[in-house]
Amino acid sequence: MKVELREAYRRIAQEYGLSIDLDQYFEFGPINCNAGMCDLIRETTAELAFSQRDILAVASHDAVPMMDFCPTALFFIPSDTGISHNEREYSTPAQCSDGADVLLNAVLKLAS
Repeated sequence: MKVELREAYRRIAQEYGLSIDLDQYFEFGPINCNAGMCDLIRETTAELAFSQRDILAVASHDAVPMMDFCPTALFFIPSDTGISHNEREYSTPAQCSDGADVLLNAVLKLAS
């Protein structure tokens, strides 16, 4: 993708007589959450008899900066529409409640 981007901006610069500088200011690779926290979320989800699966997600939200301070994991609730990060994304109240149950029970396990 980097190659295609560079070719595109060079072509555009030449076509319009522009000078374009592209500076990469941020890059992230695979983000690995804390294995123990991921296990805790999996176990809690299973104990509550909710479906689950591991996914590769680019979304990191606040988890990435928190990883410098404490064991961190991410979990997502289903989107009823299957759409994410879009105004058409919708999770039912039951899906939100189920996610809150997983979070509550995981925190209670950590606190005990």
